[in-house]
Amino acid sequence: MTDIQRAMLGDHDAAARLTEQGVAIPCPSCAGADIKSMYACGEFGYRCSDCGTMAEWHSSEKTALADWNRRAPLLTPGQMELLNVMESRAESETLNGKRFGQAKPYWEYREPRVINCEKLERERGRHEETAEKAQDHGGAMEKQMF
Repeated sequence: MTDIQRAMLGDHDAAARLTEQGVAIPCPSCAGADIKSMYACGEFGYRCSDCGTMAEWHSSEKTALADWNRRAPLLTPGQMELLNVMESRAESETLNGKRFGQAKPYWEYREPRVINCEKLERERGRHEETAEKAQDHGGAMEKQMF
């Protein structure tokens, strides 16, 4: 999970890291990514260009960005810790982009079939003979019925 995703969940450490990097996270109202920095009358603020949501005005740009990036925590500290554990397990189970423990498609487990062509031809011949007899018999039955 990226710092942006973590900050949107209310992780204040991730929000602080993004603030230090000068990155504004998406809008809390519409999730829009077009966030603009504003300056007016000696104060700084941040505003979403998509929906118009604004953070409070502050005397420094860094404080204004920190205010914009701060979100109310959506997860409890215990849930955040559980999320961290689950992510570290997922990373350790991944090798070359493929997760261990995933089932292979069923055809990868099957043994390749060896086809006996002679037997296949005999079976095909028997089926054709049976079909011809049934067709002949069916025609005779139609004549008897009418």
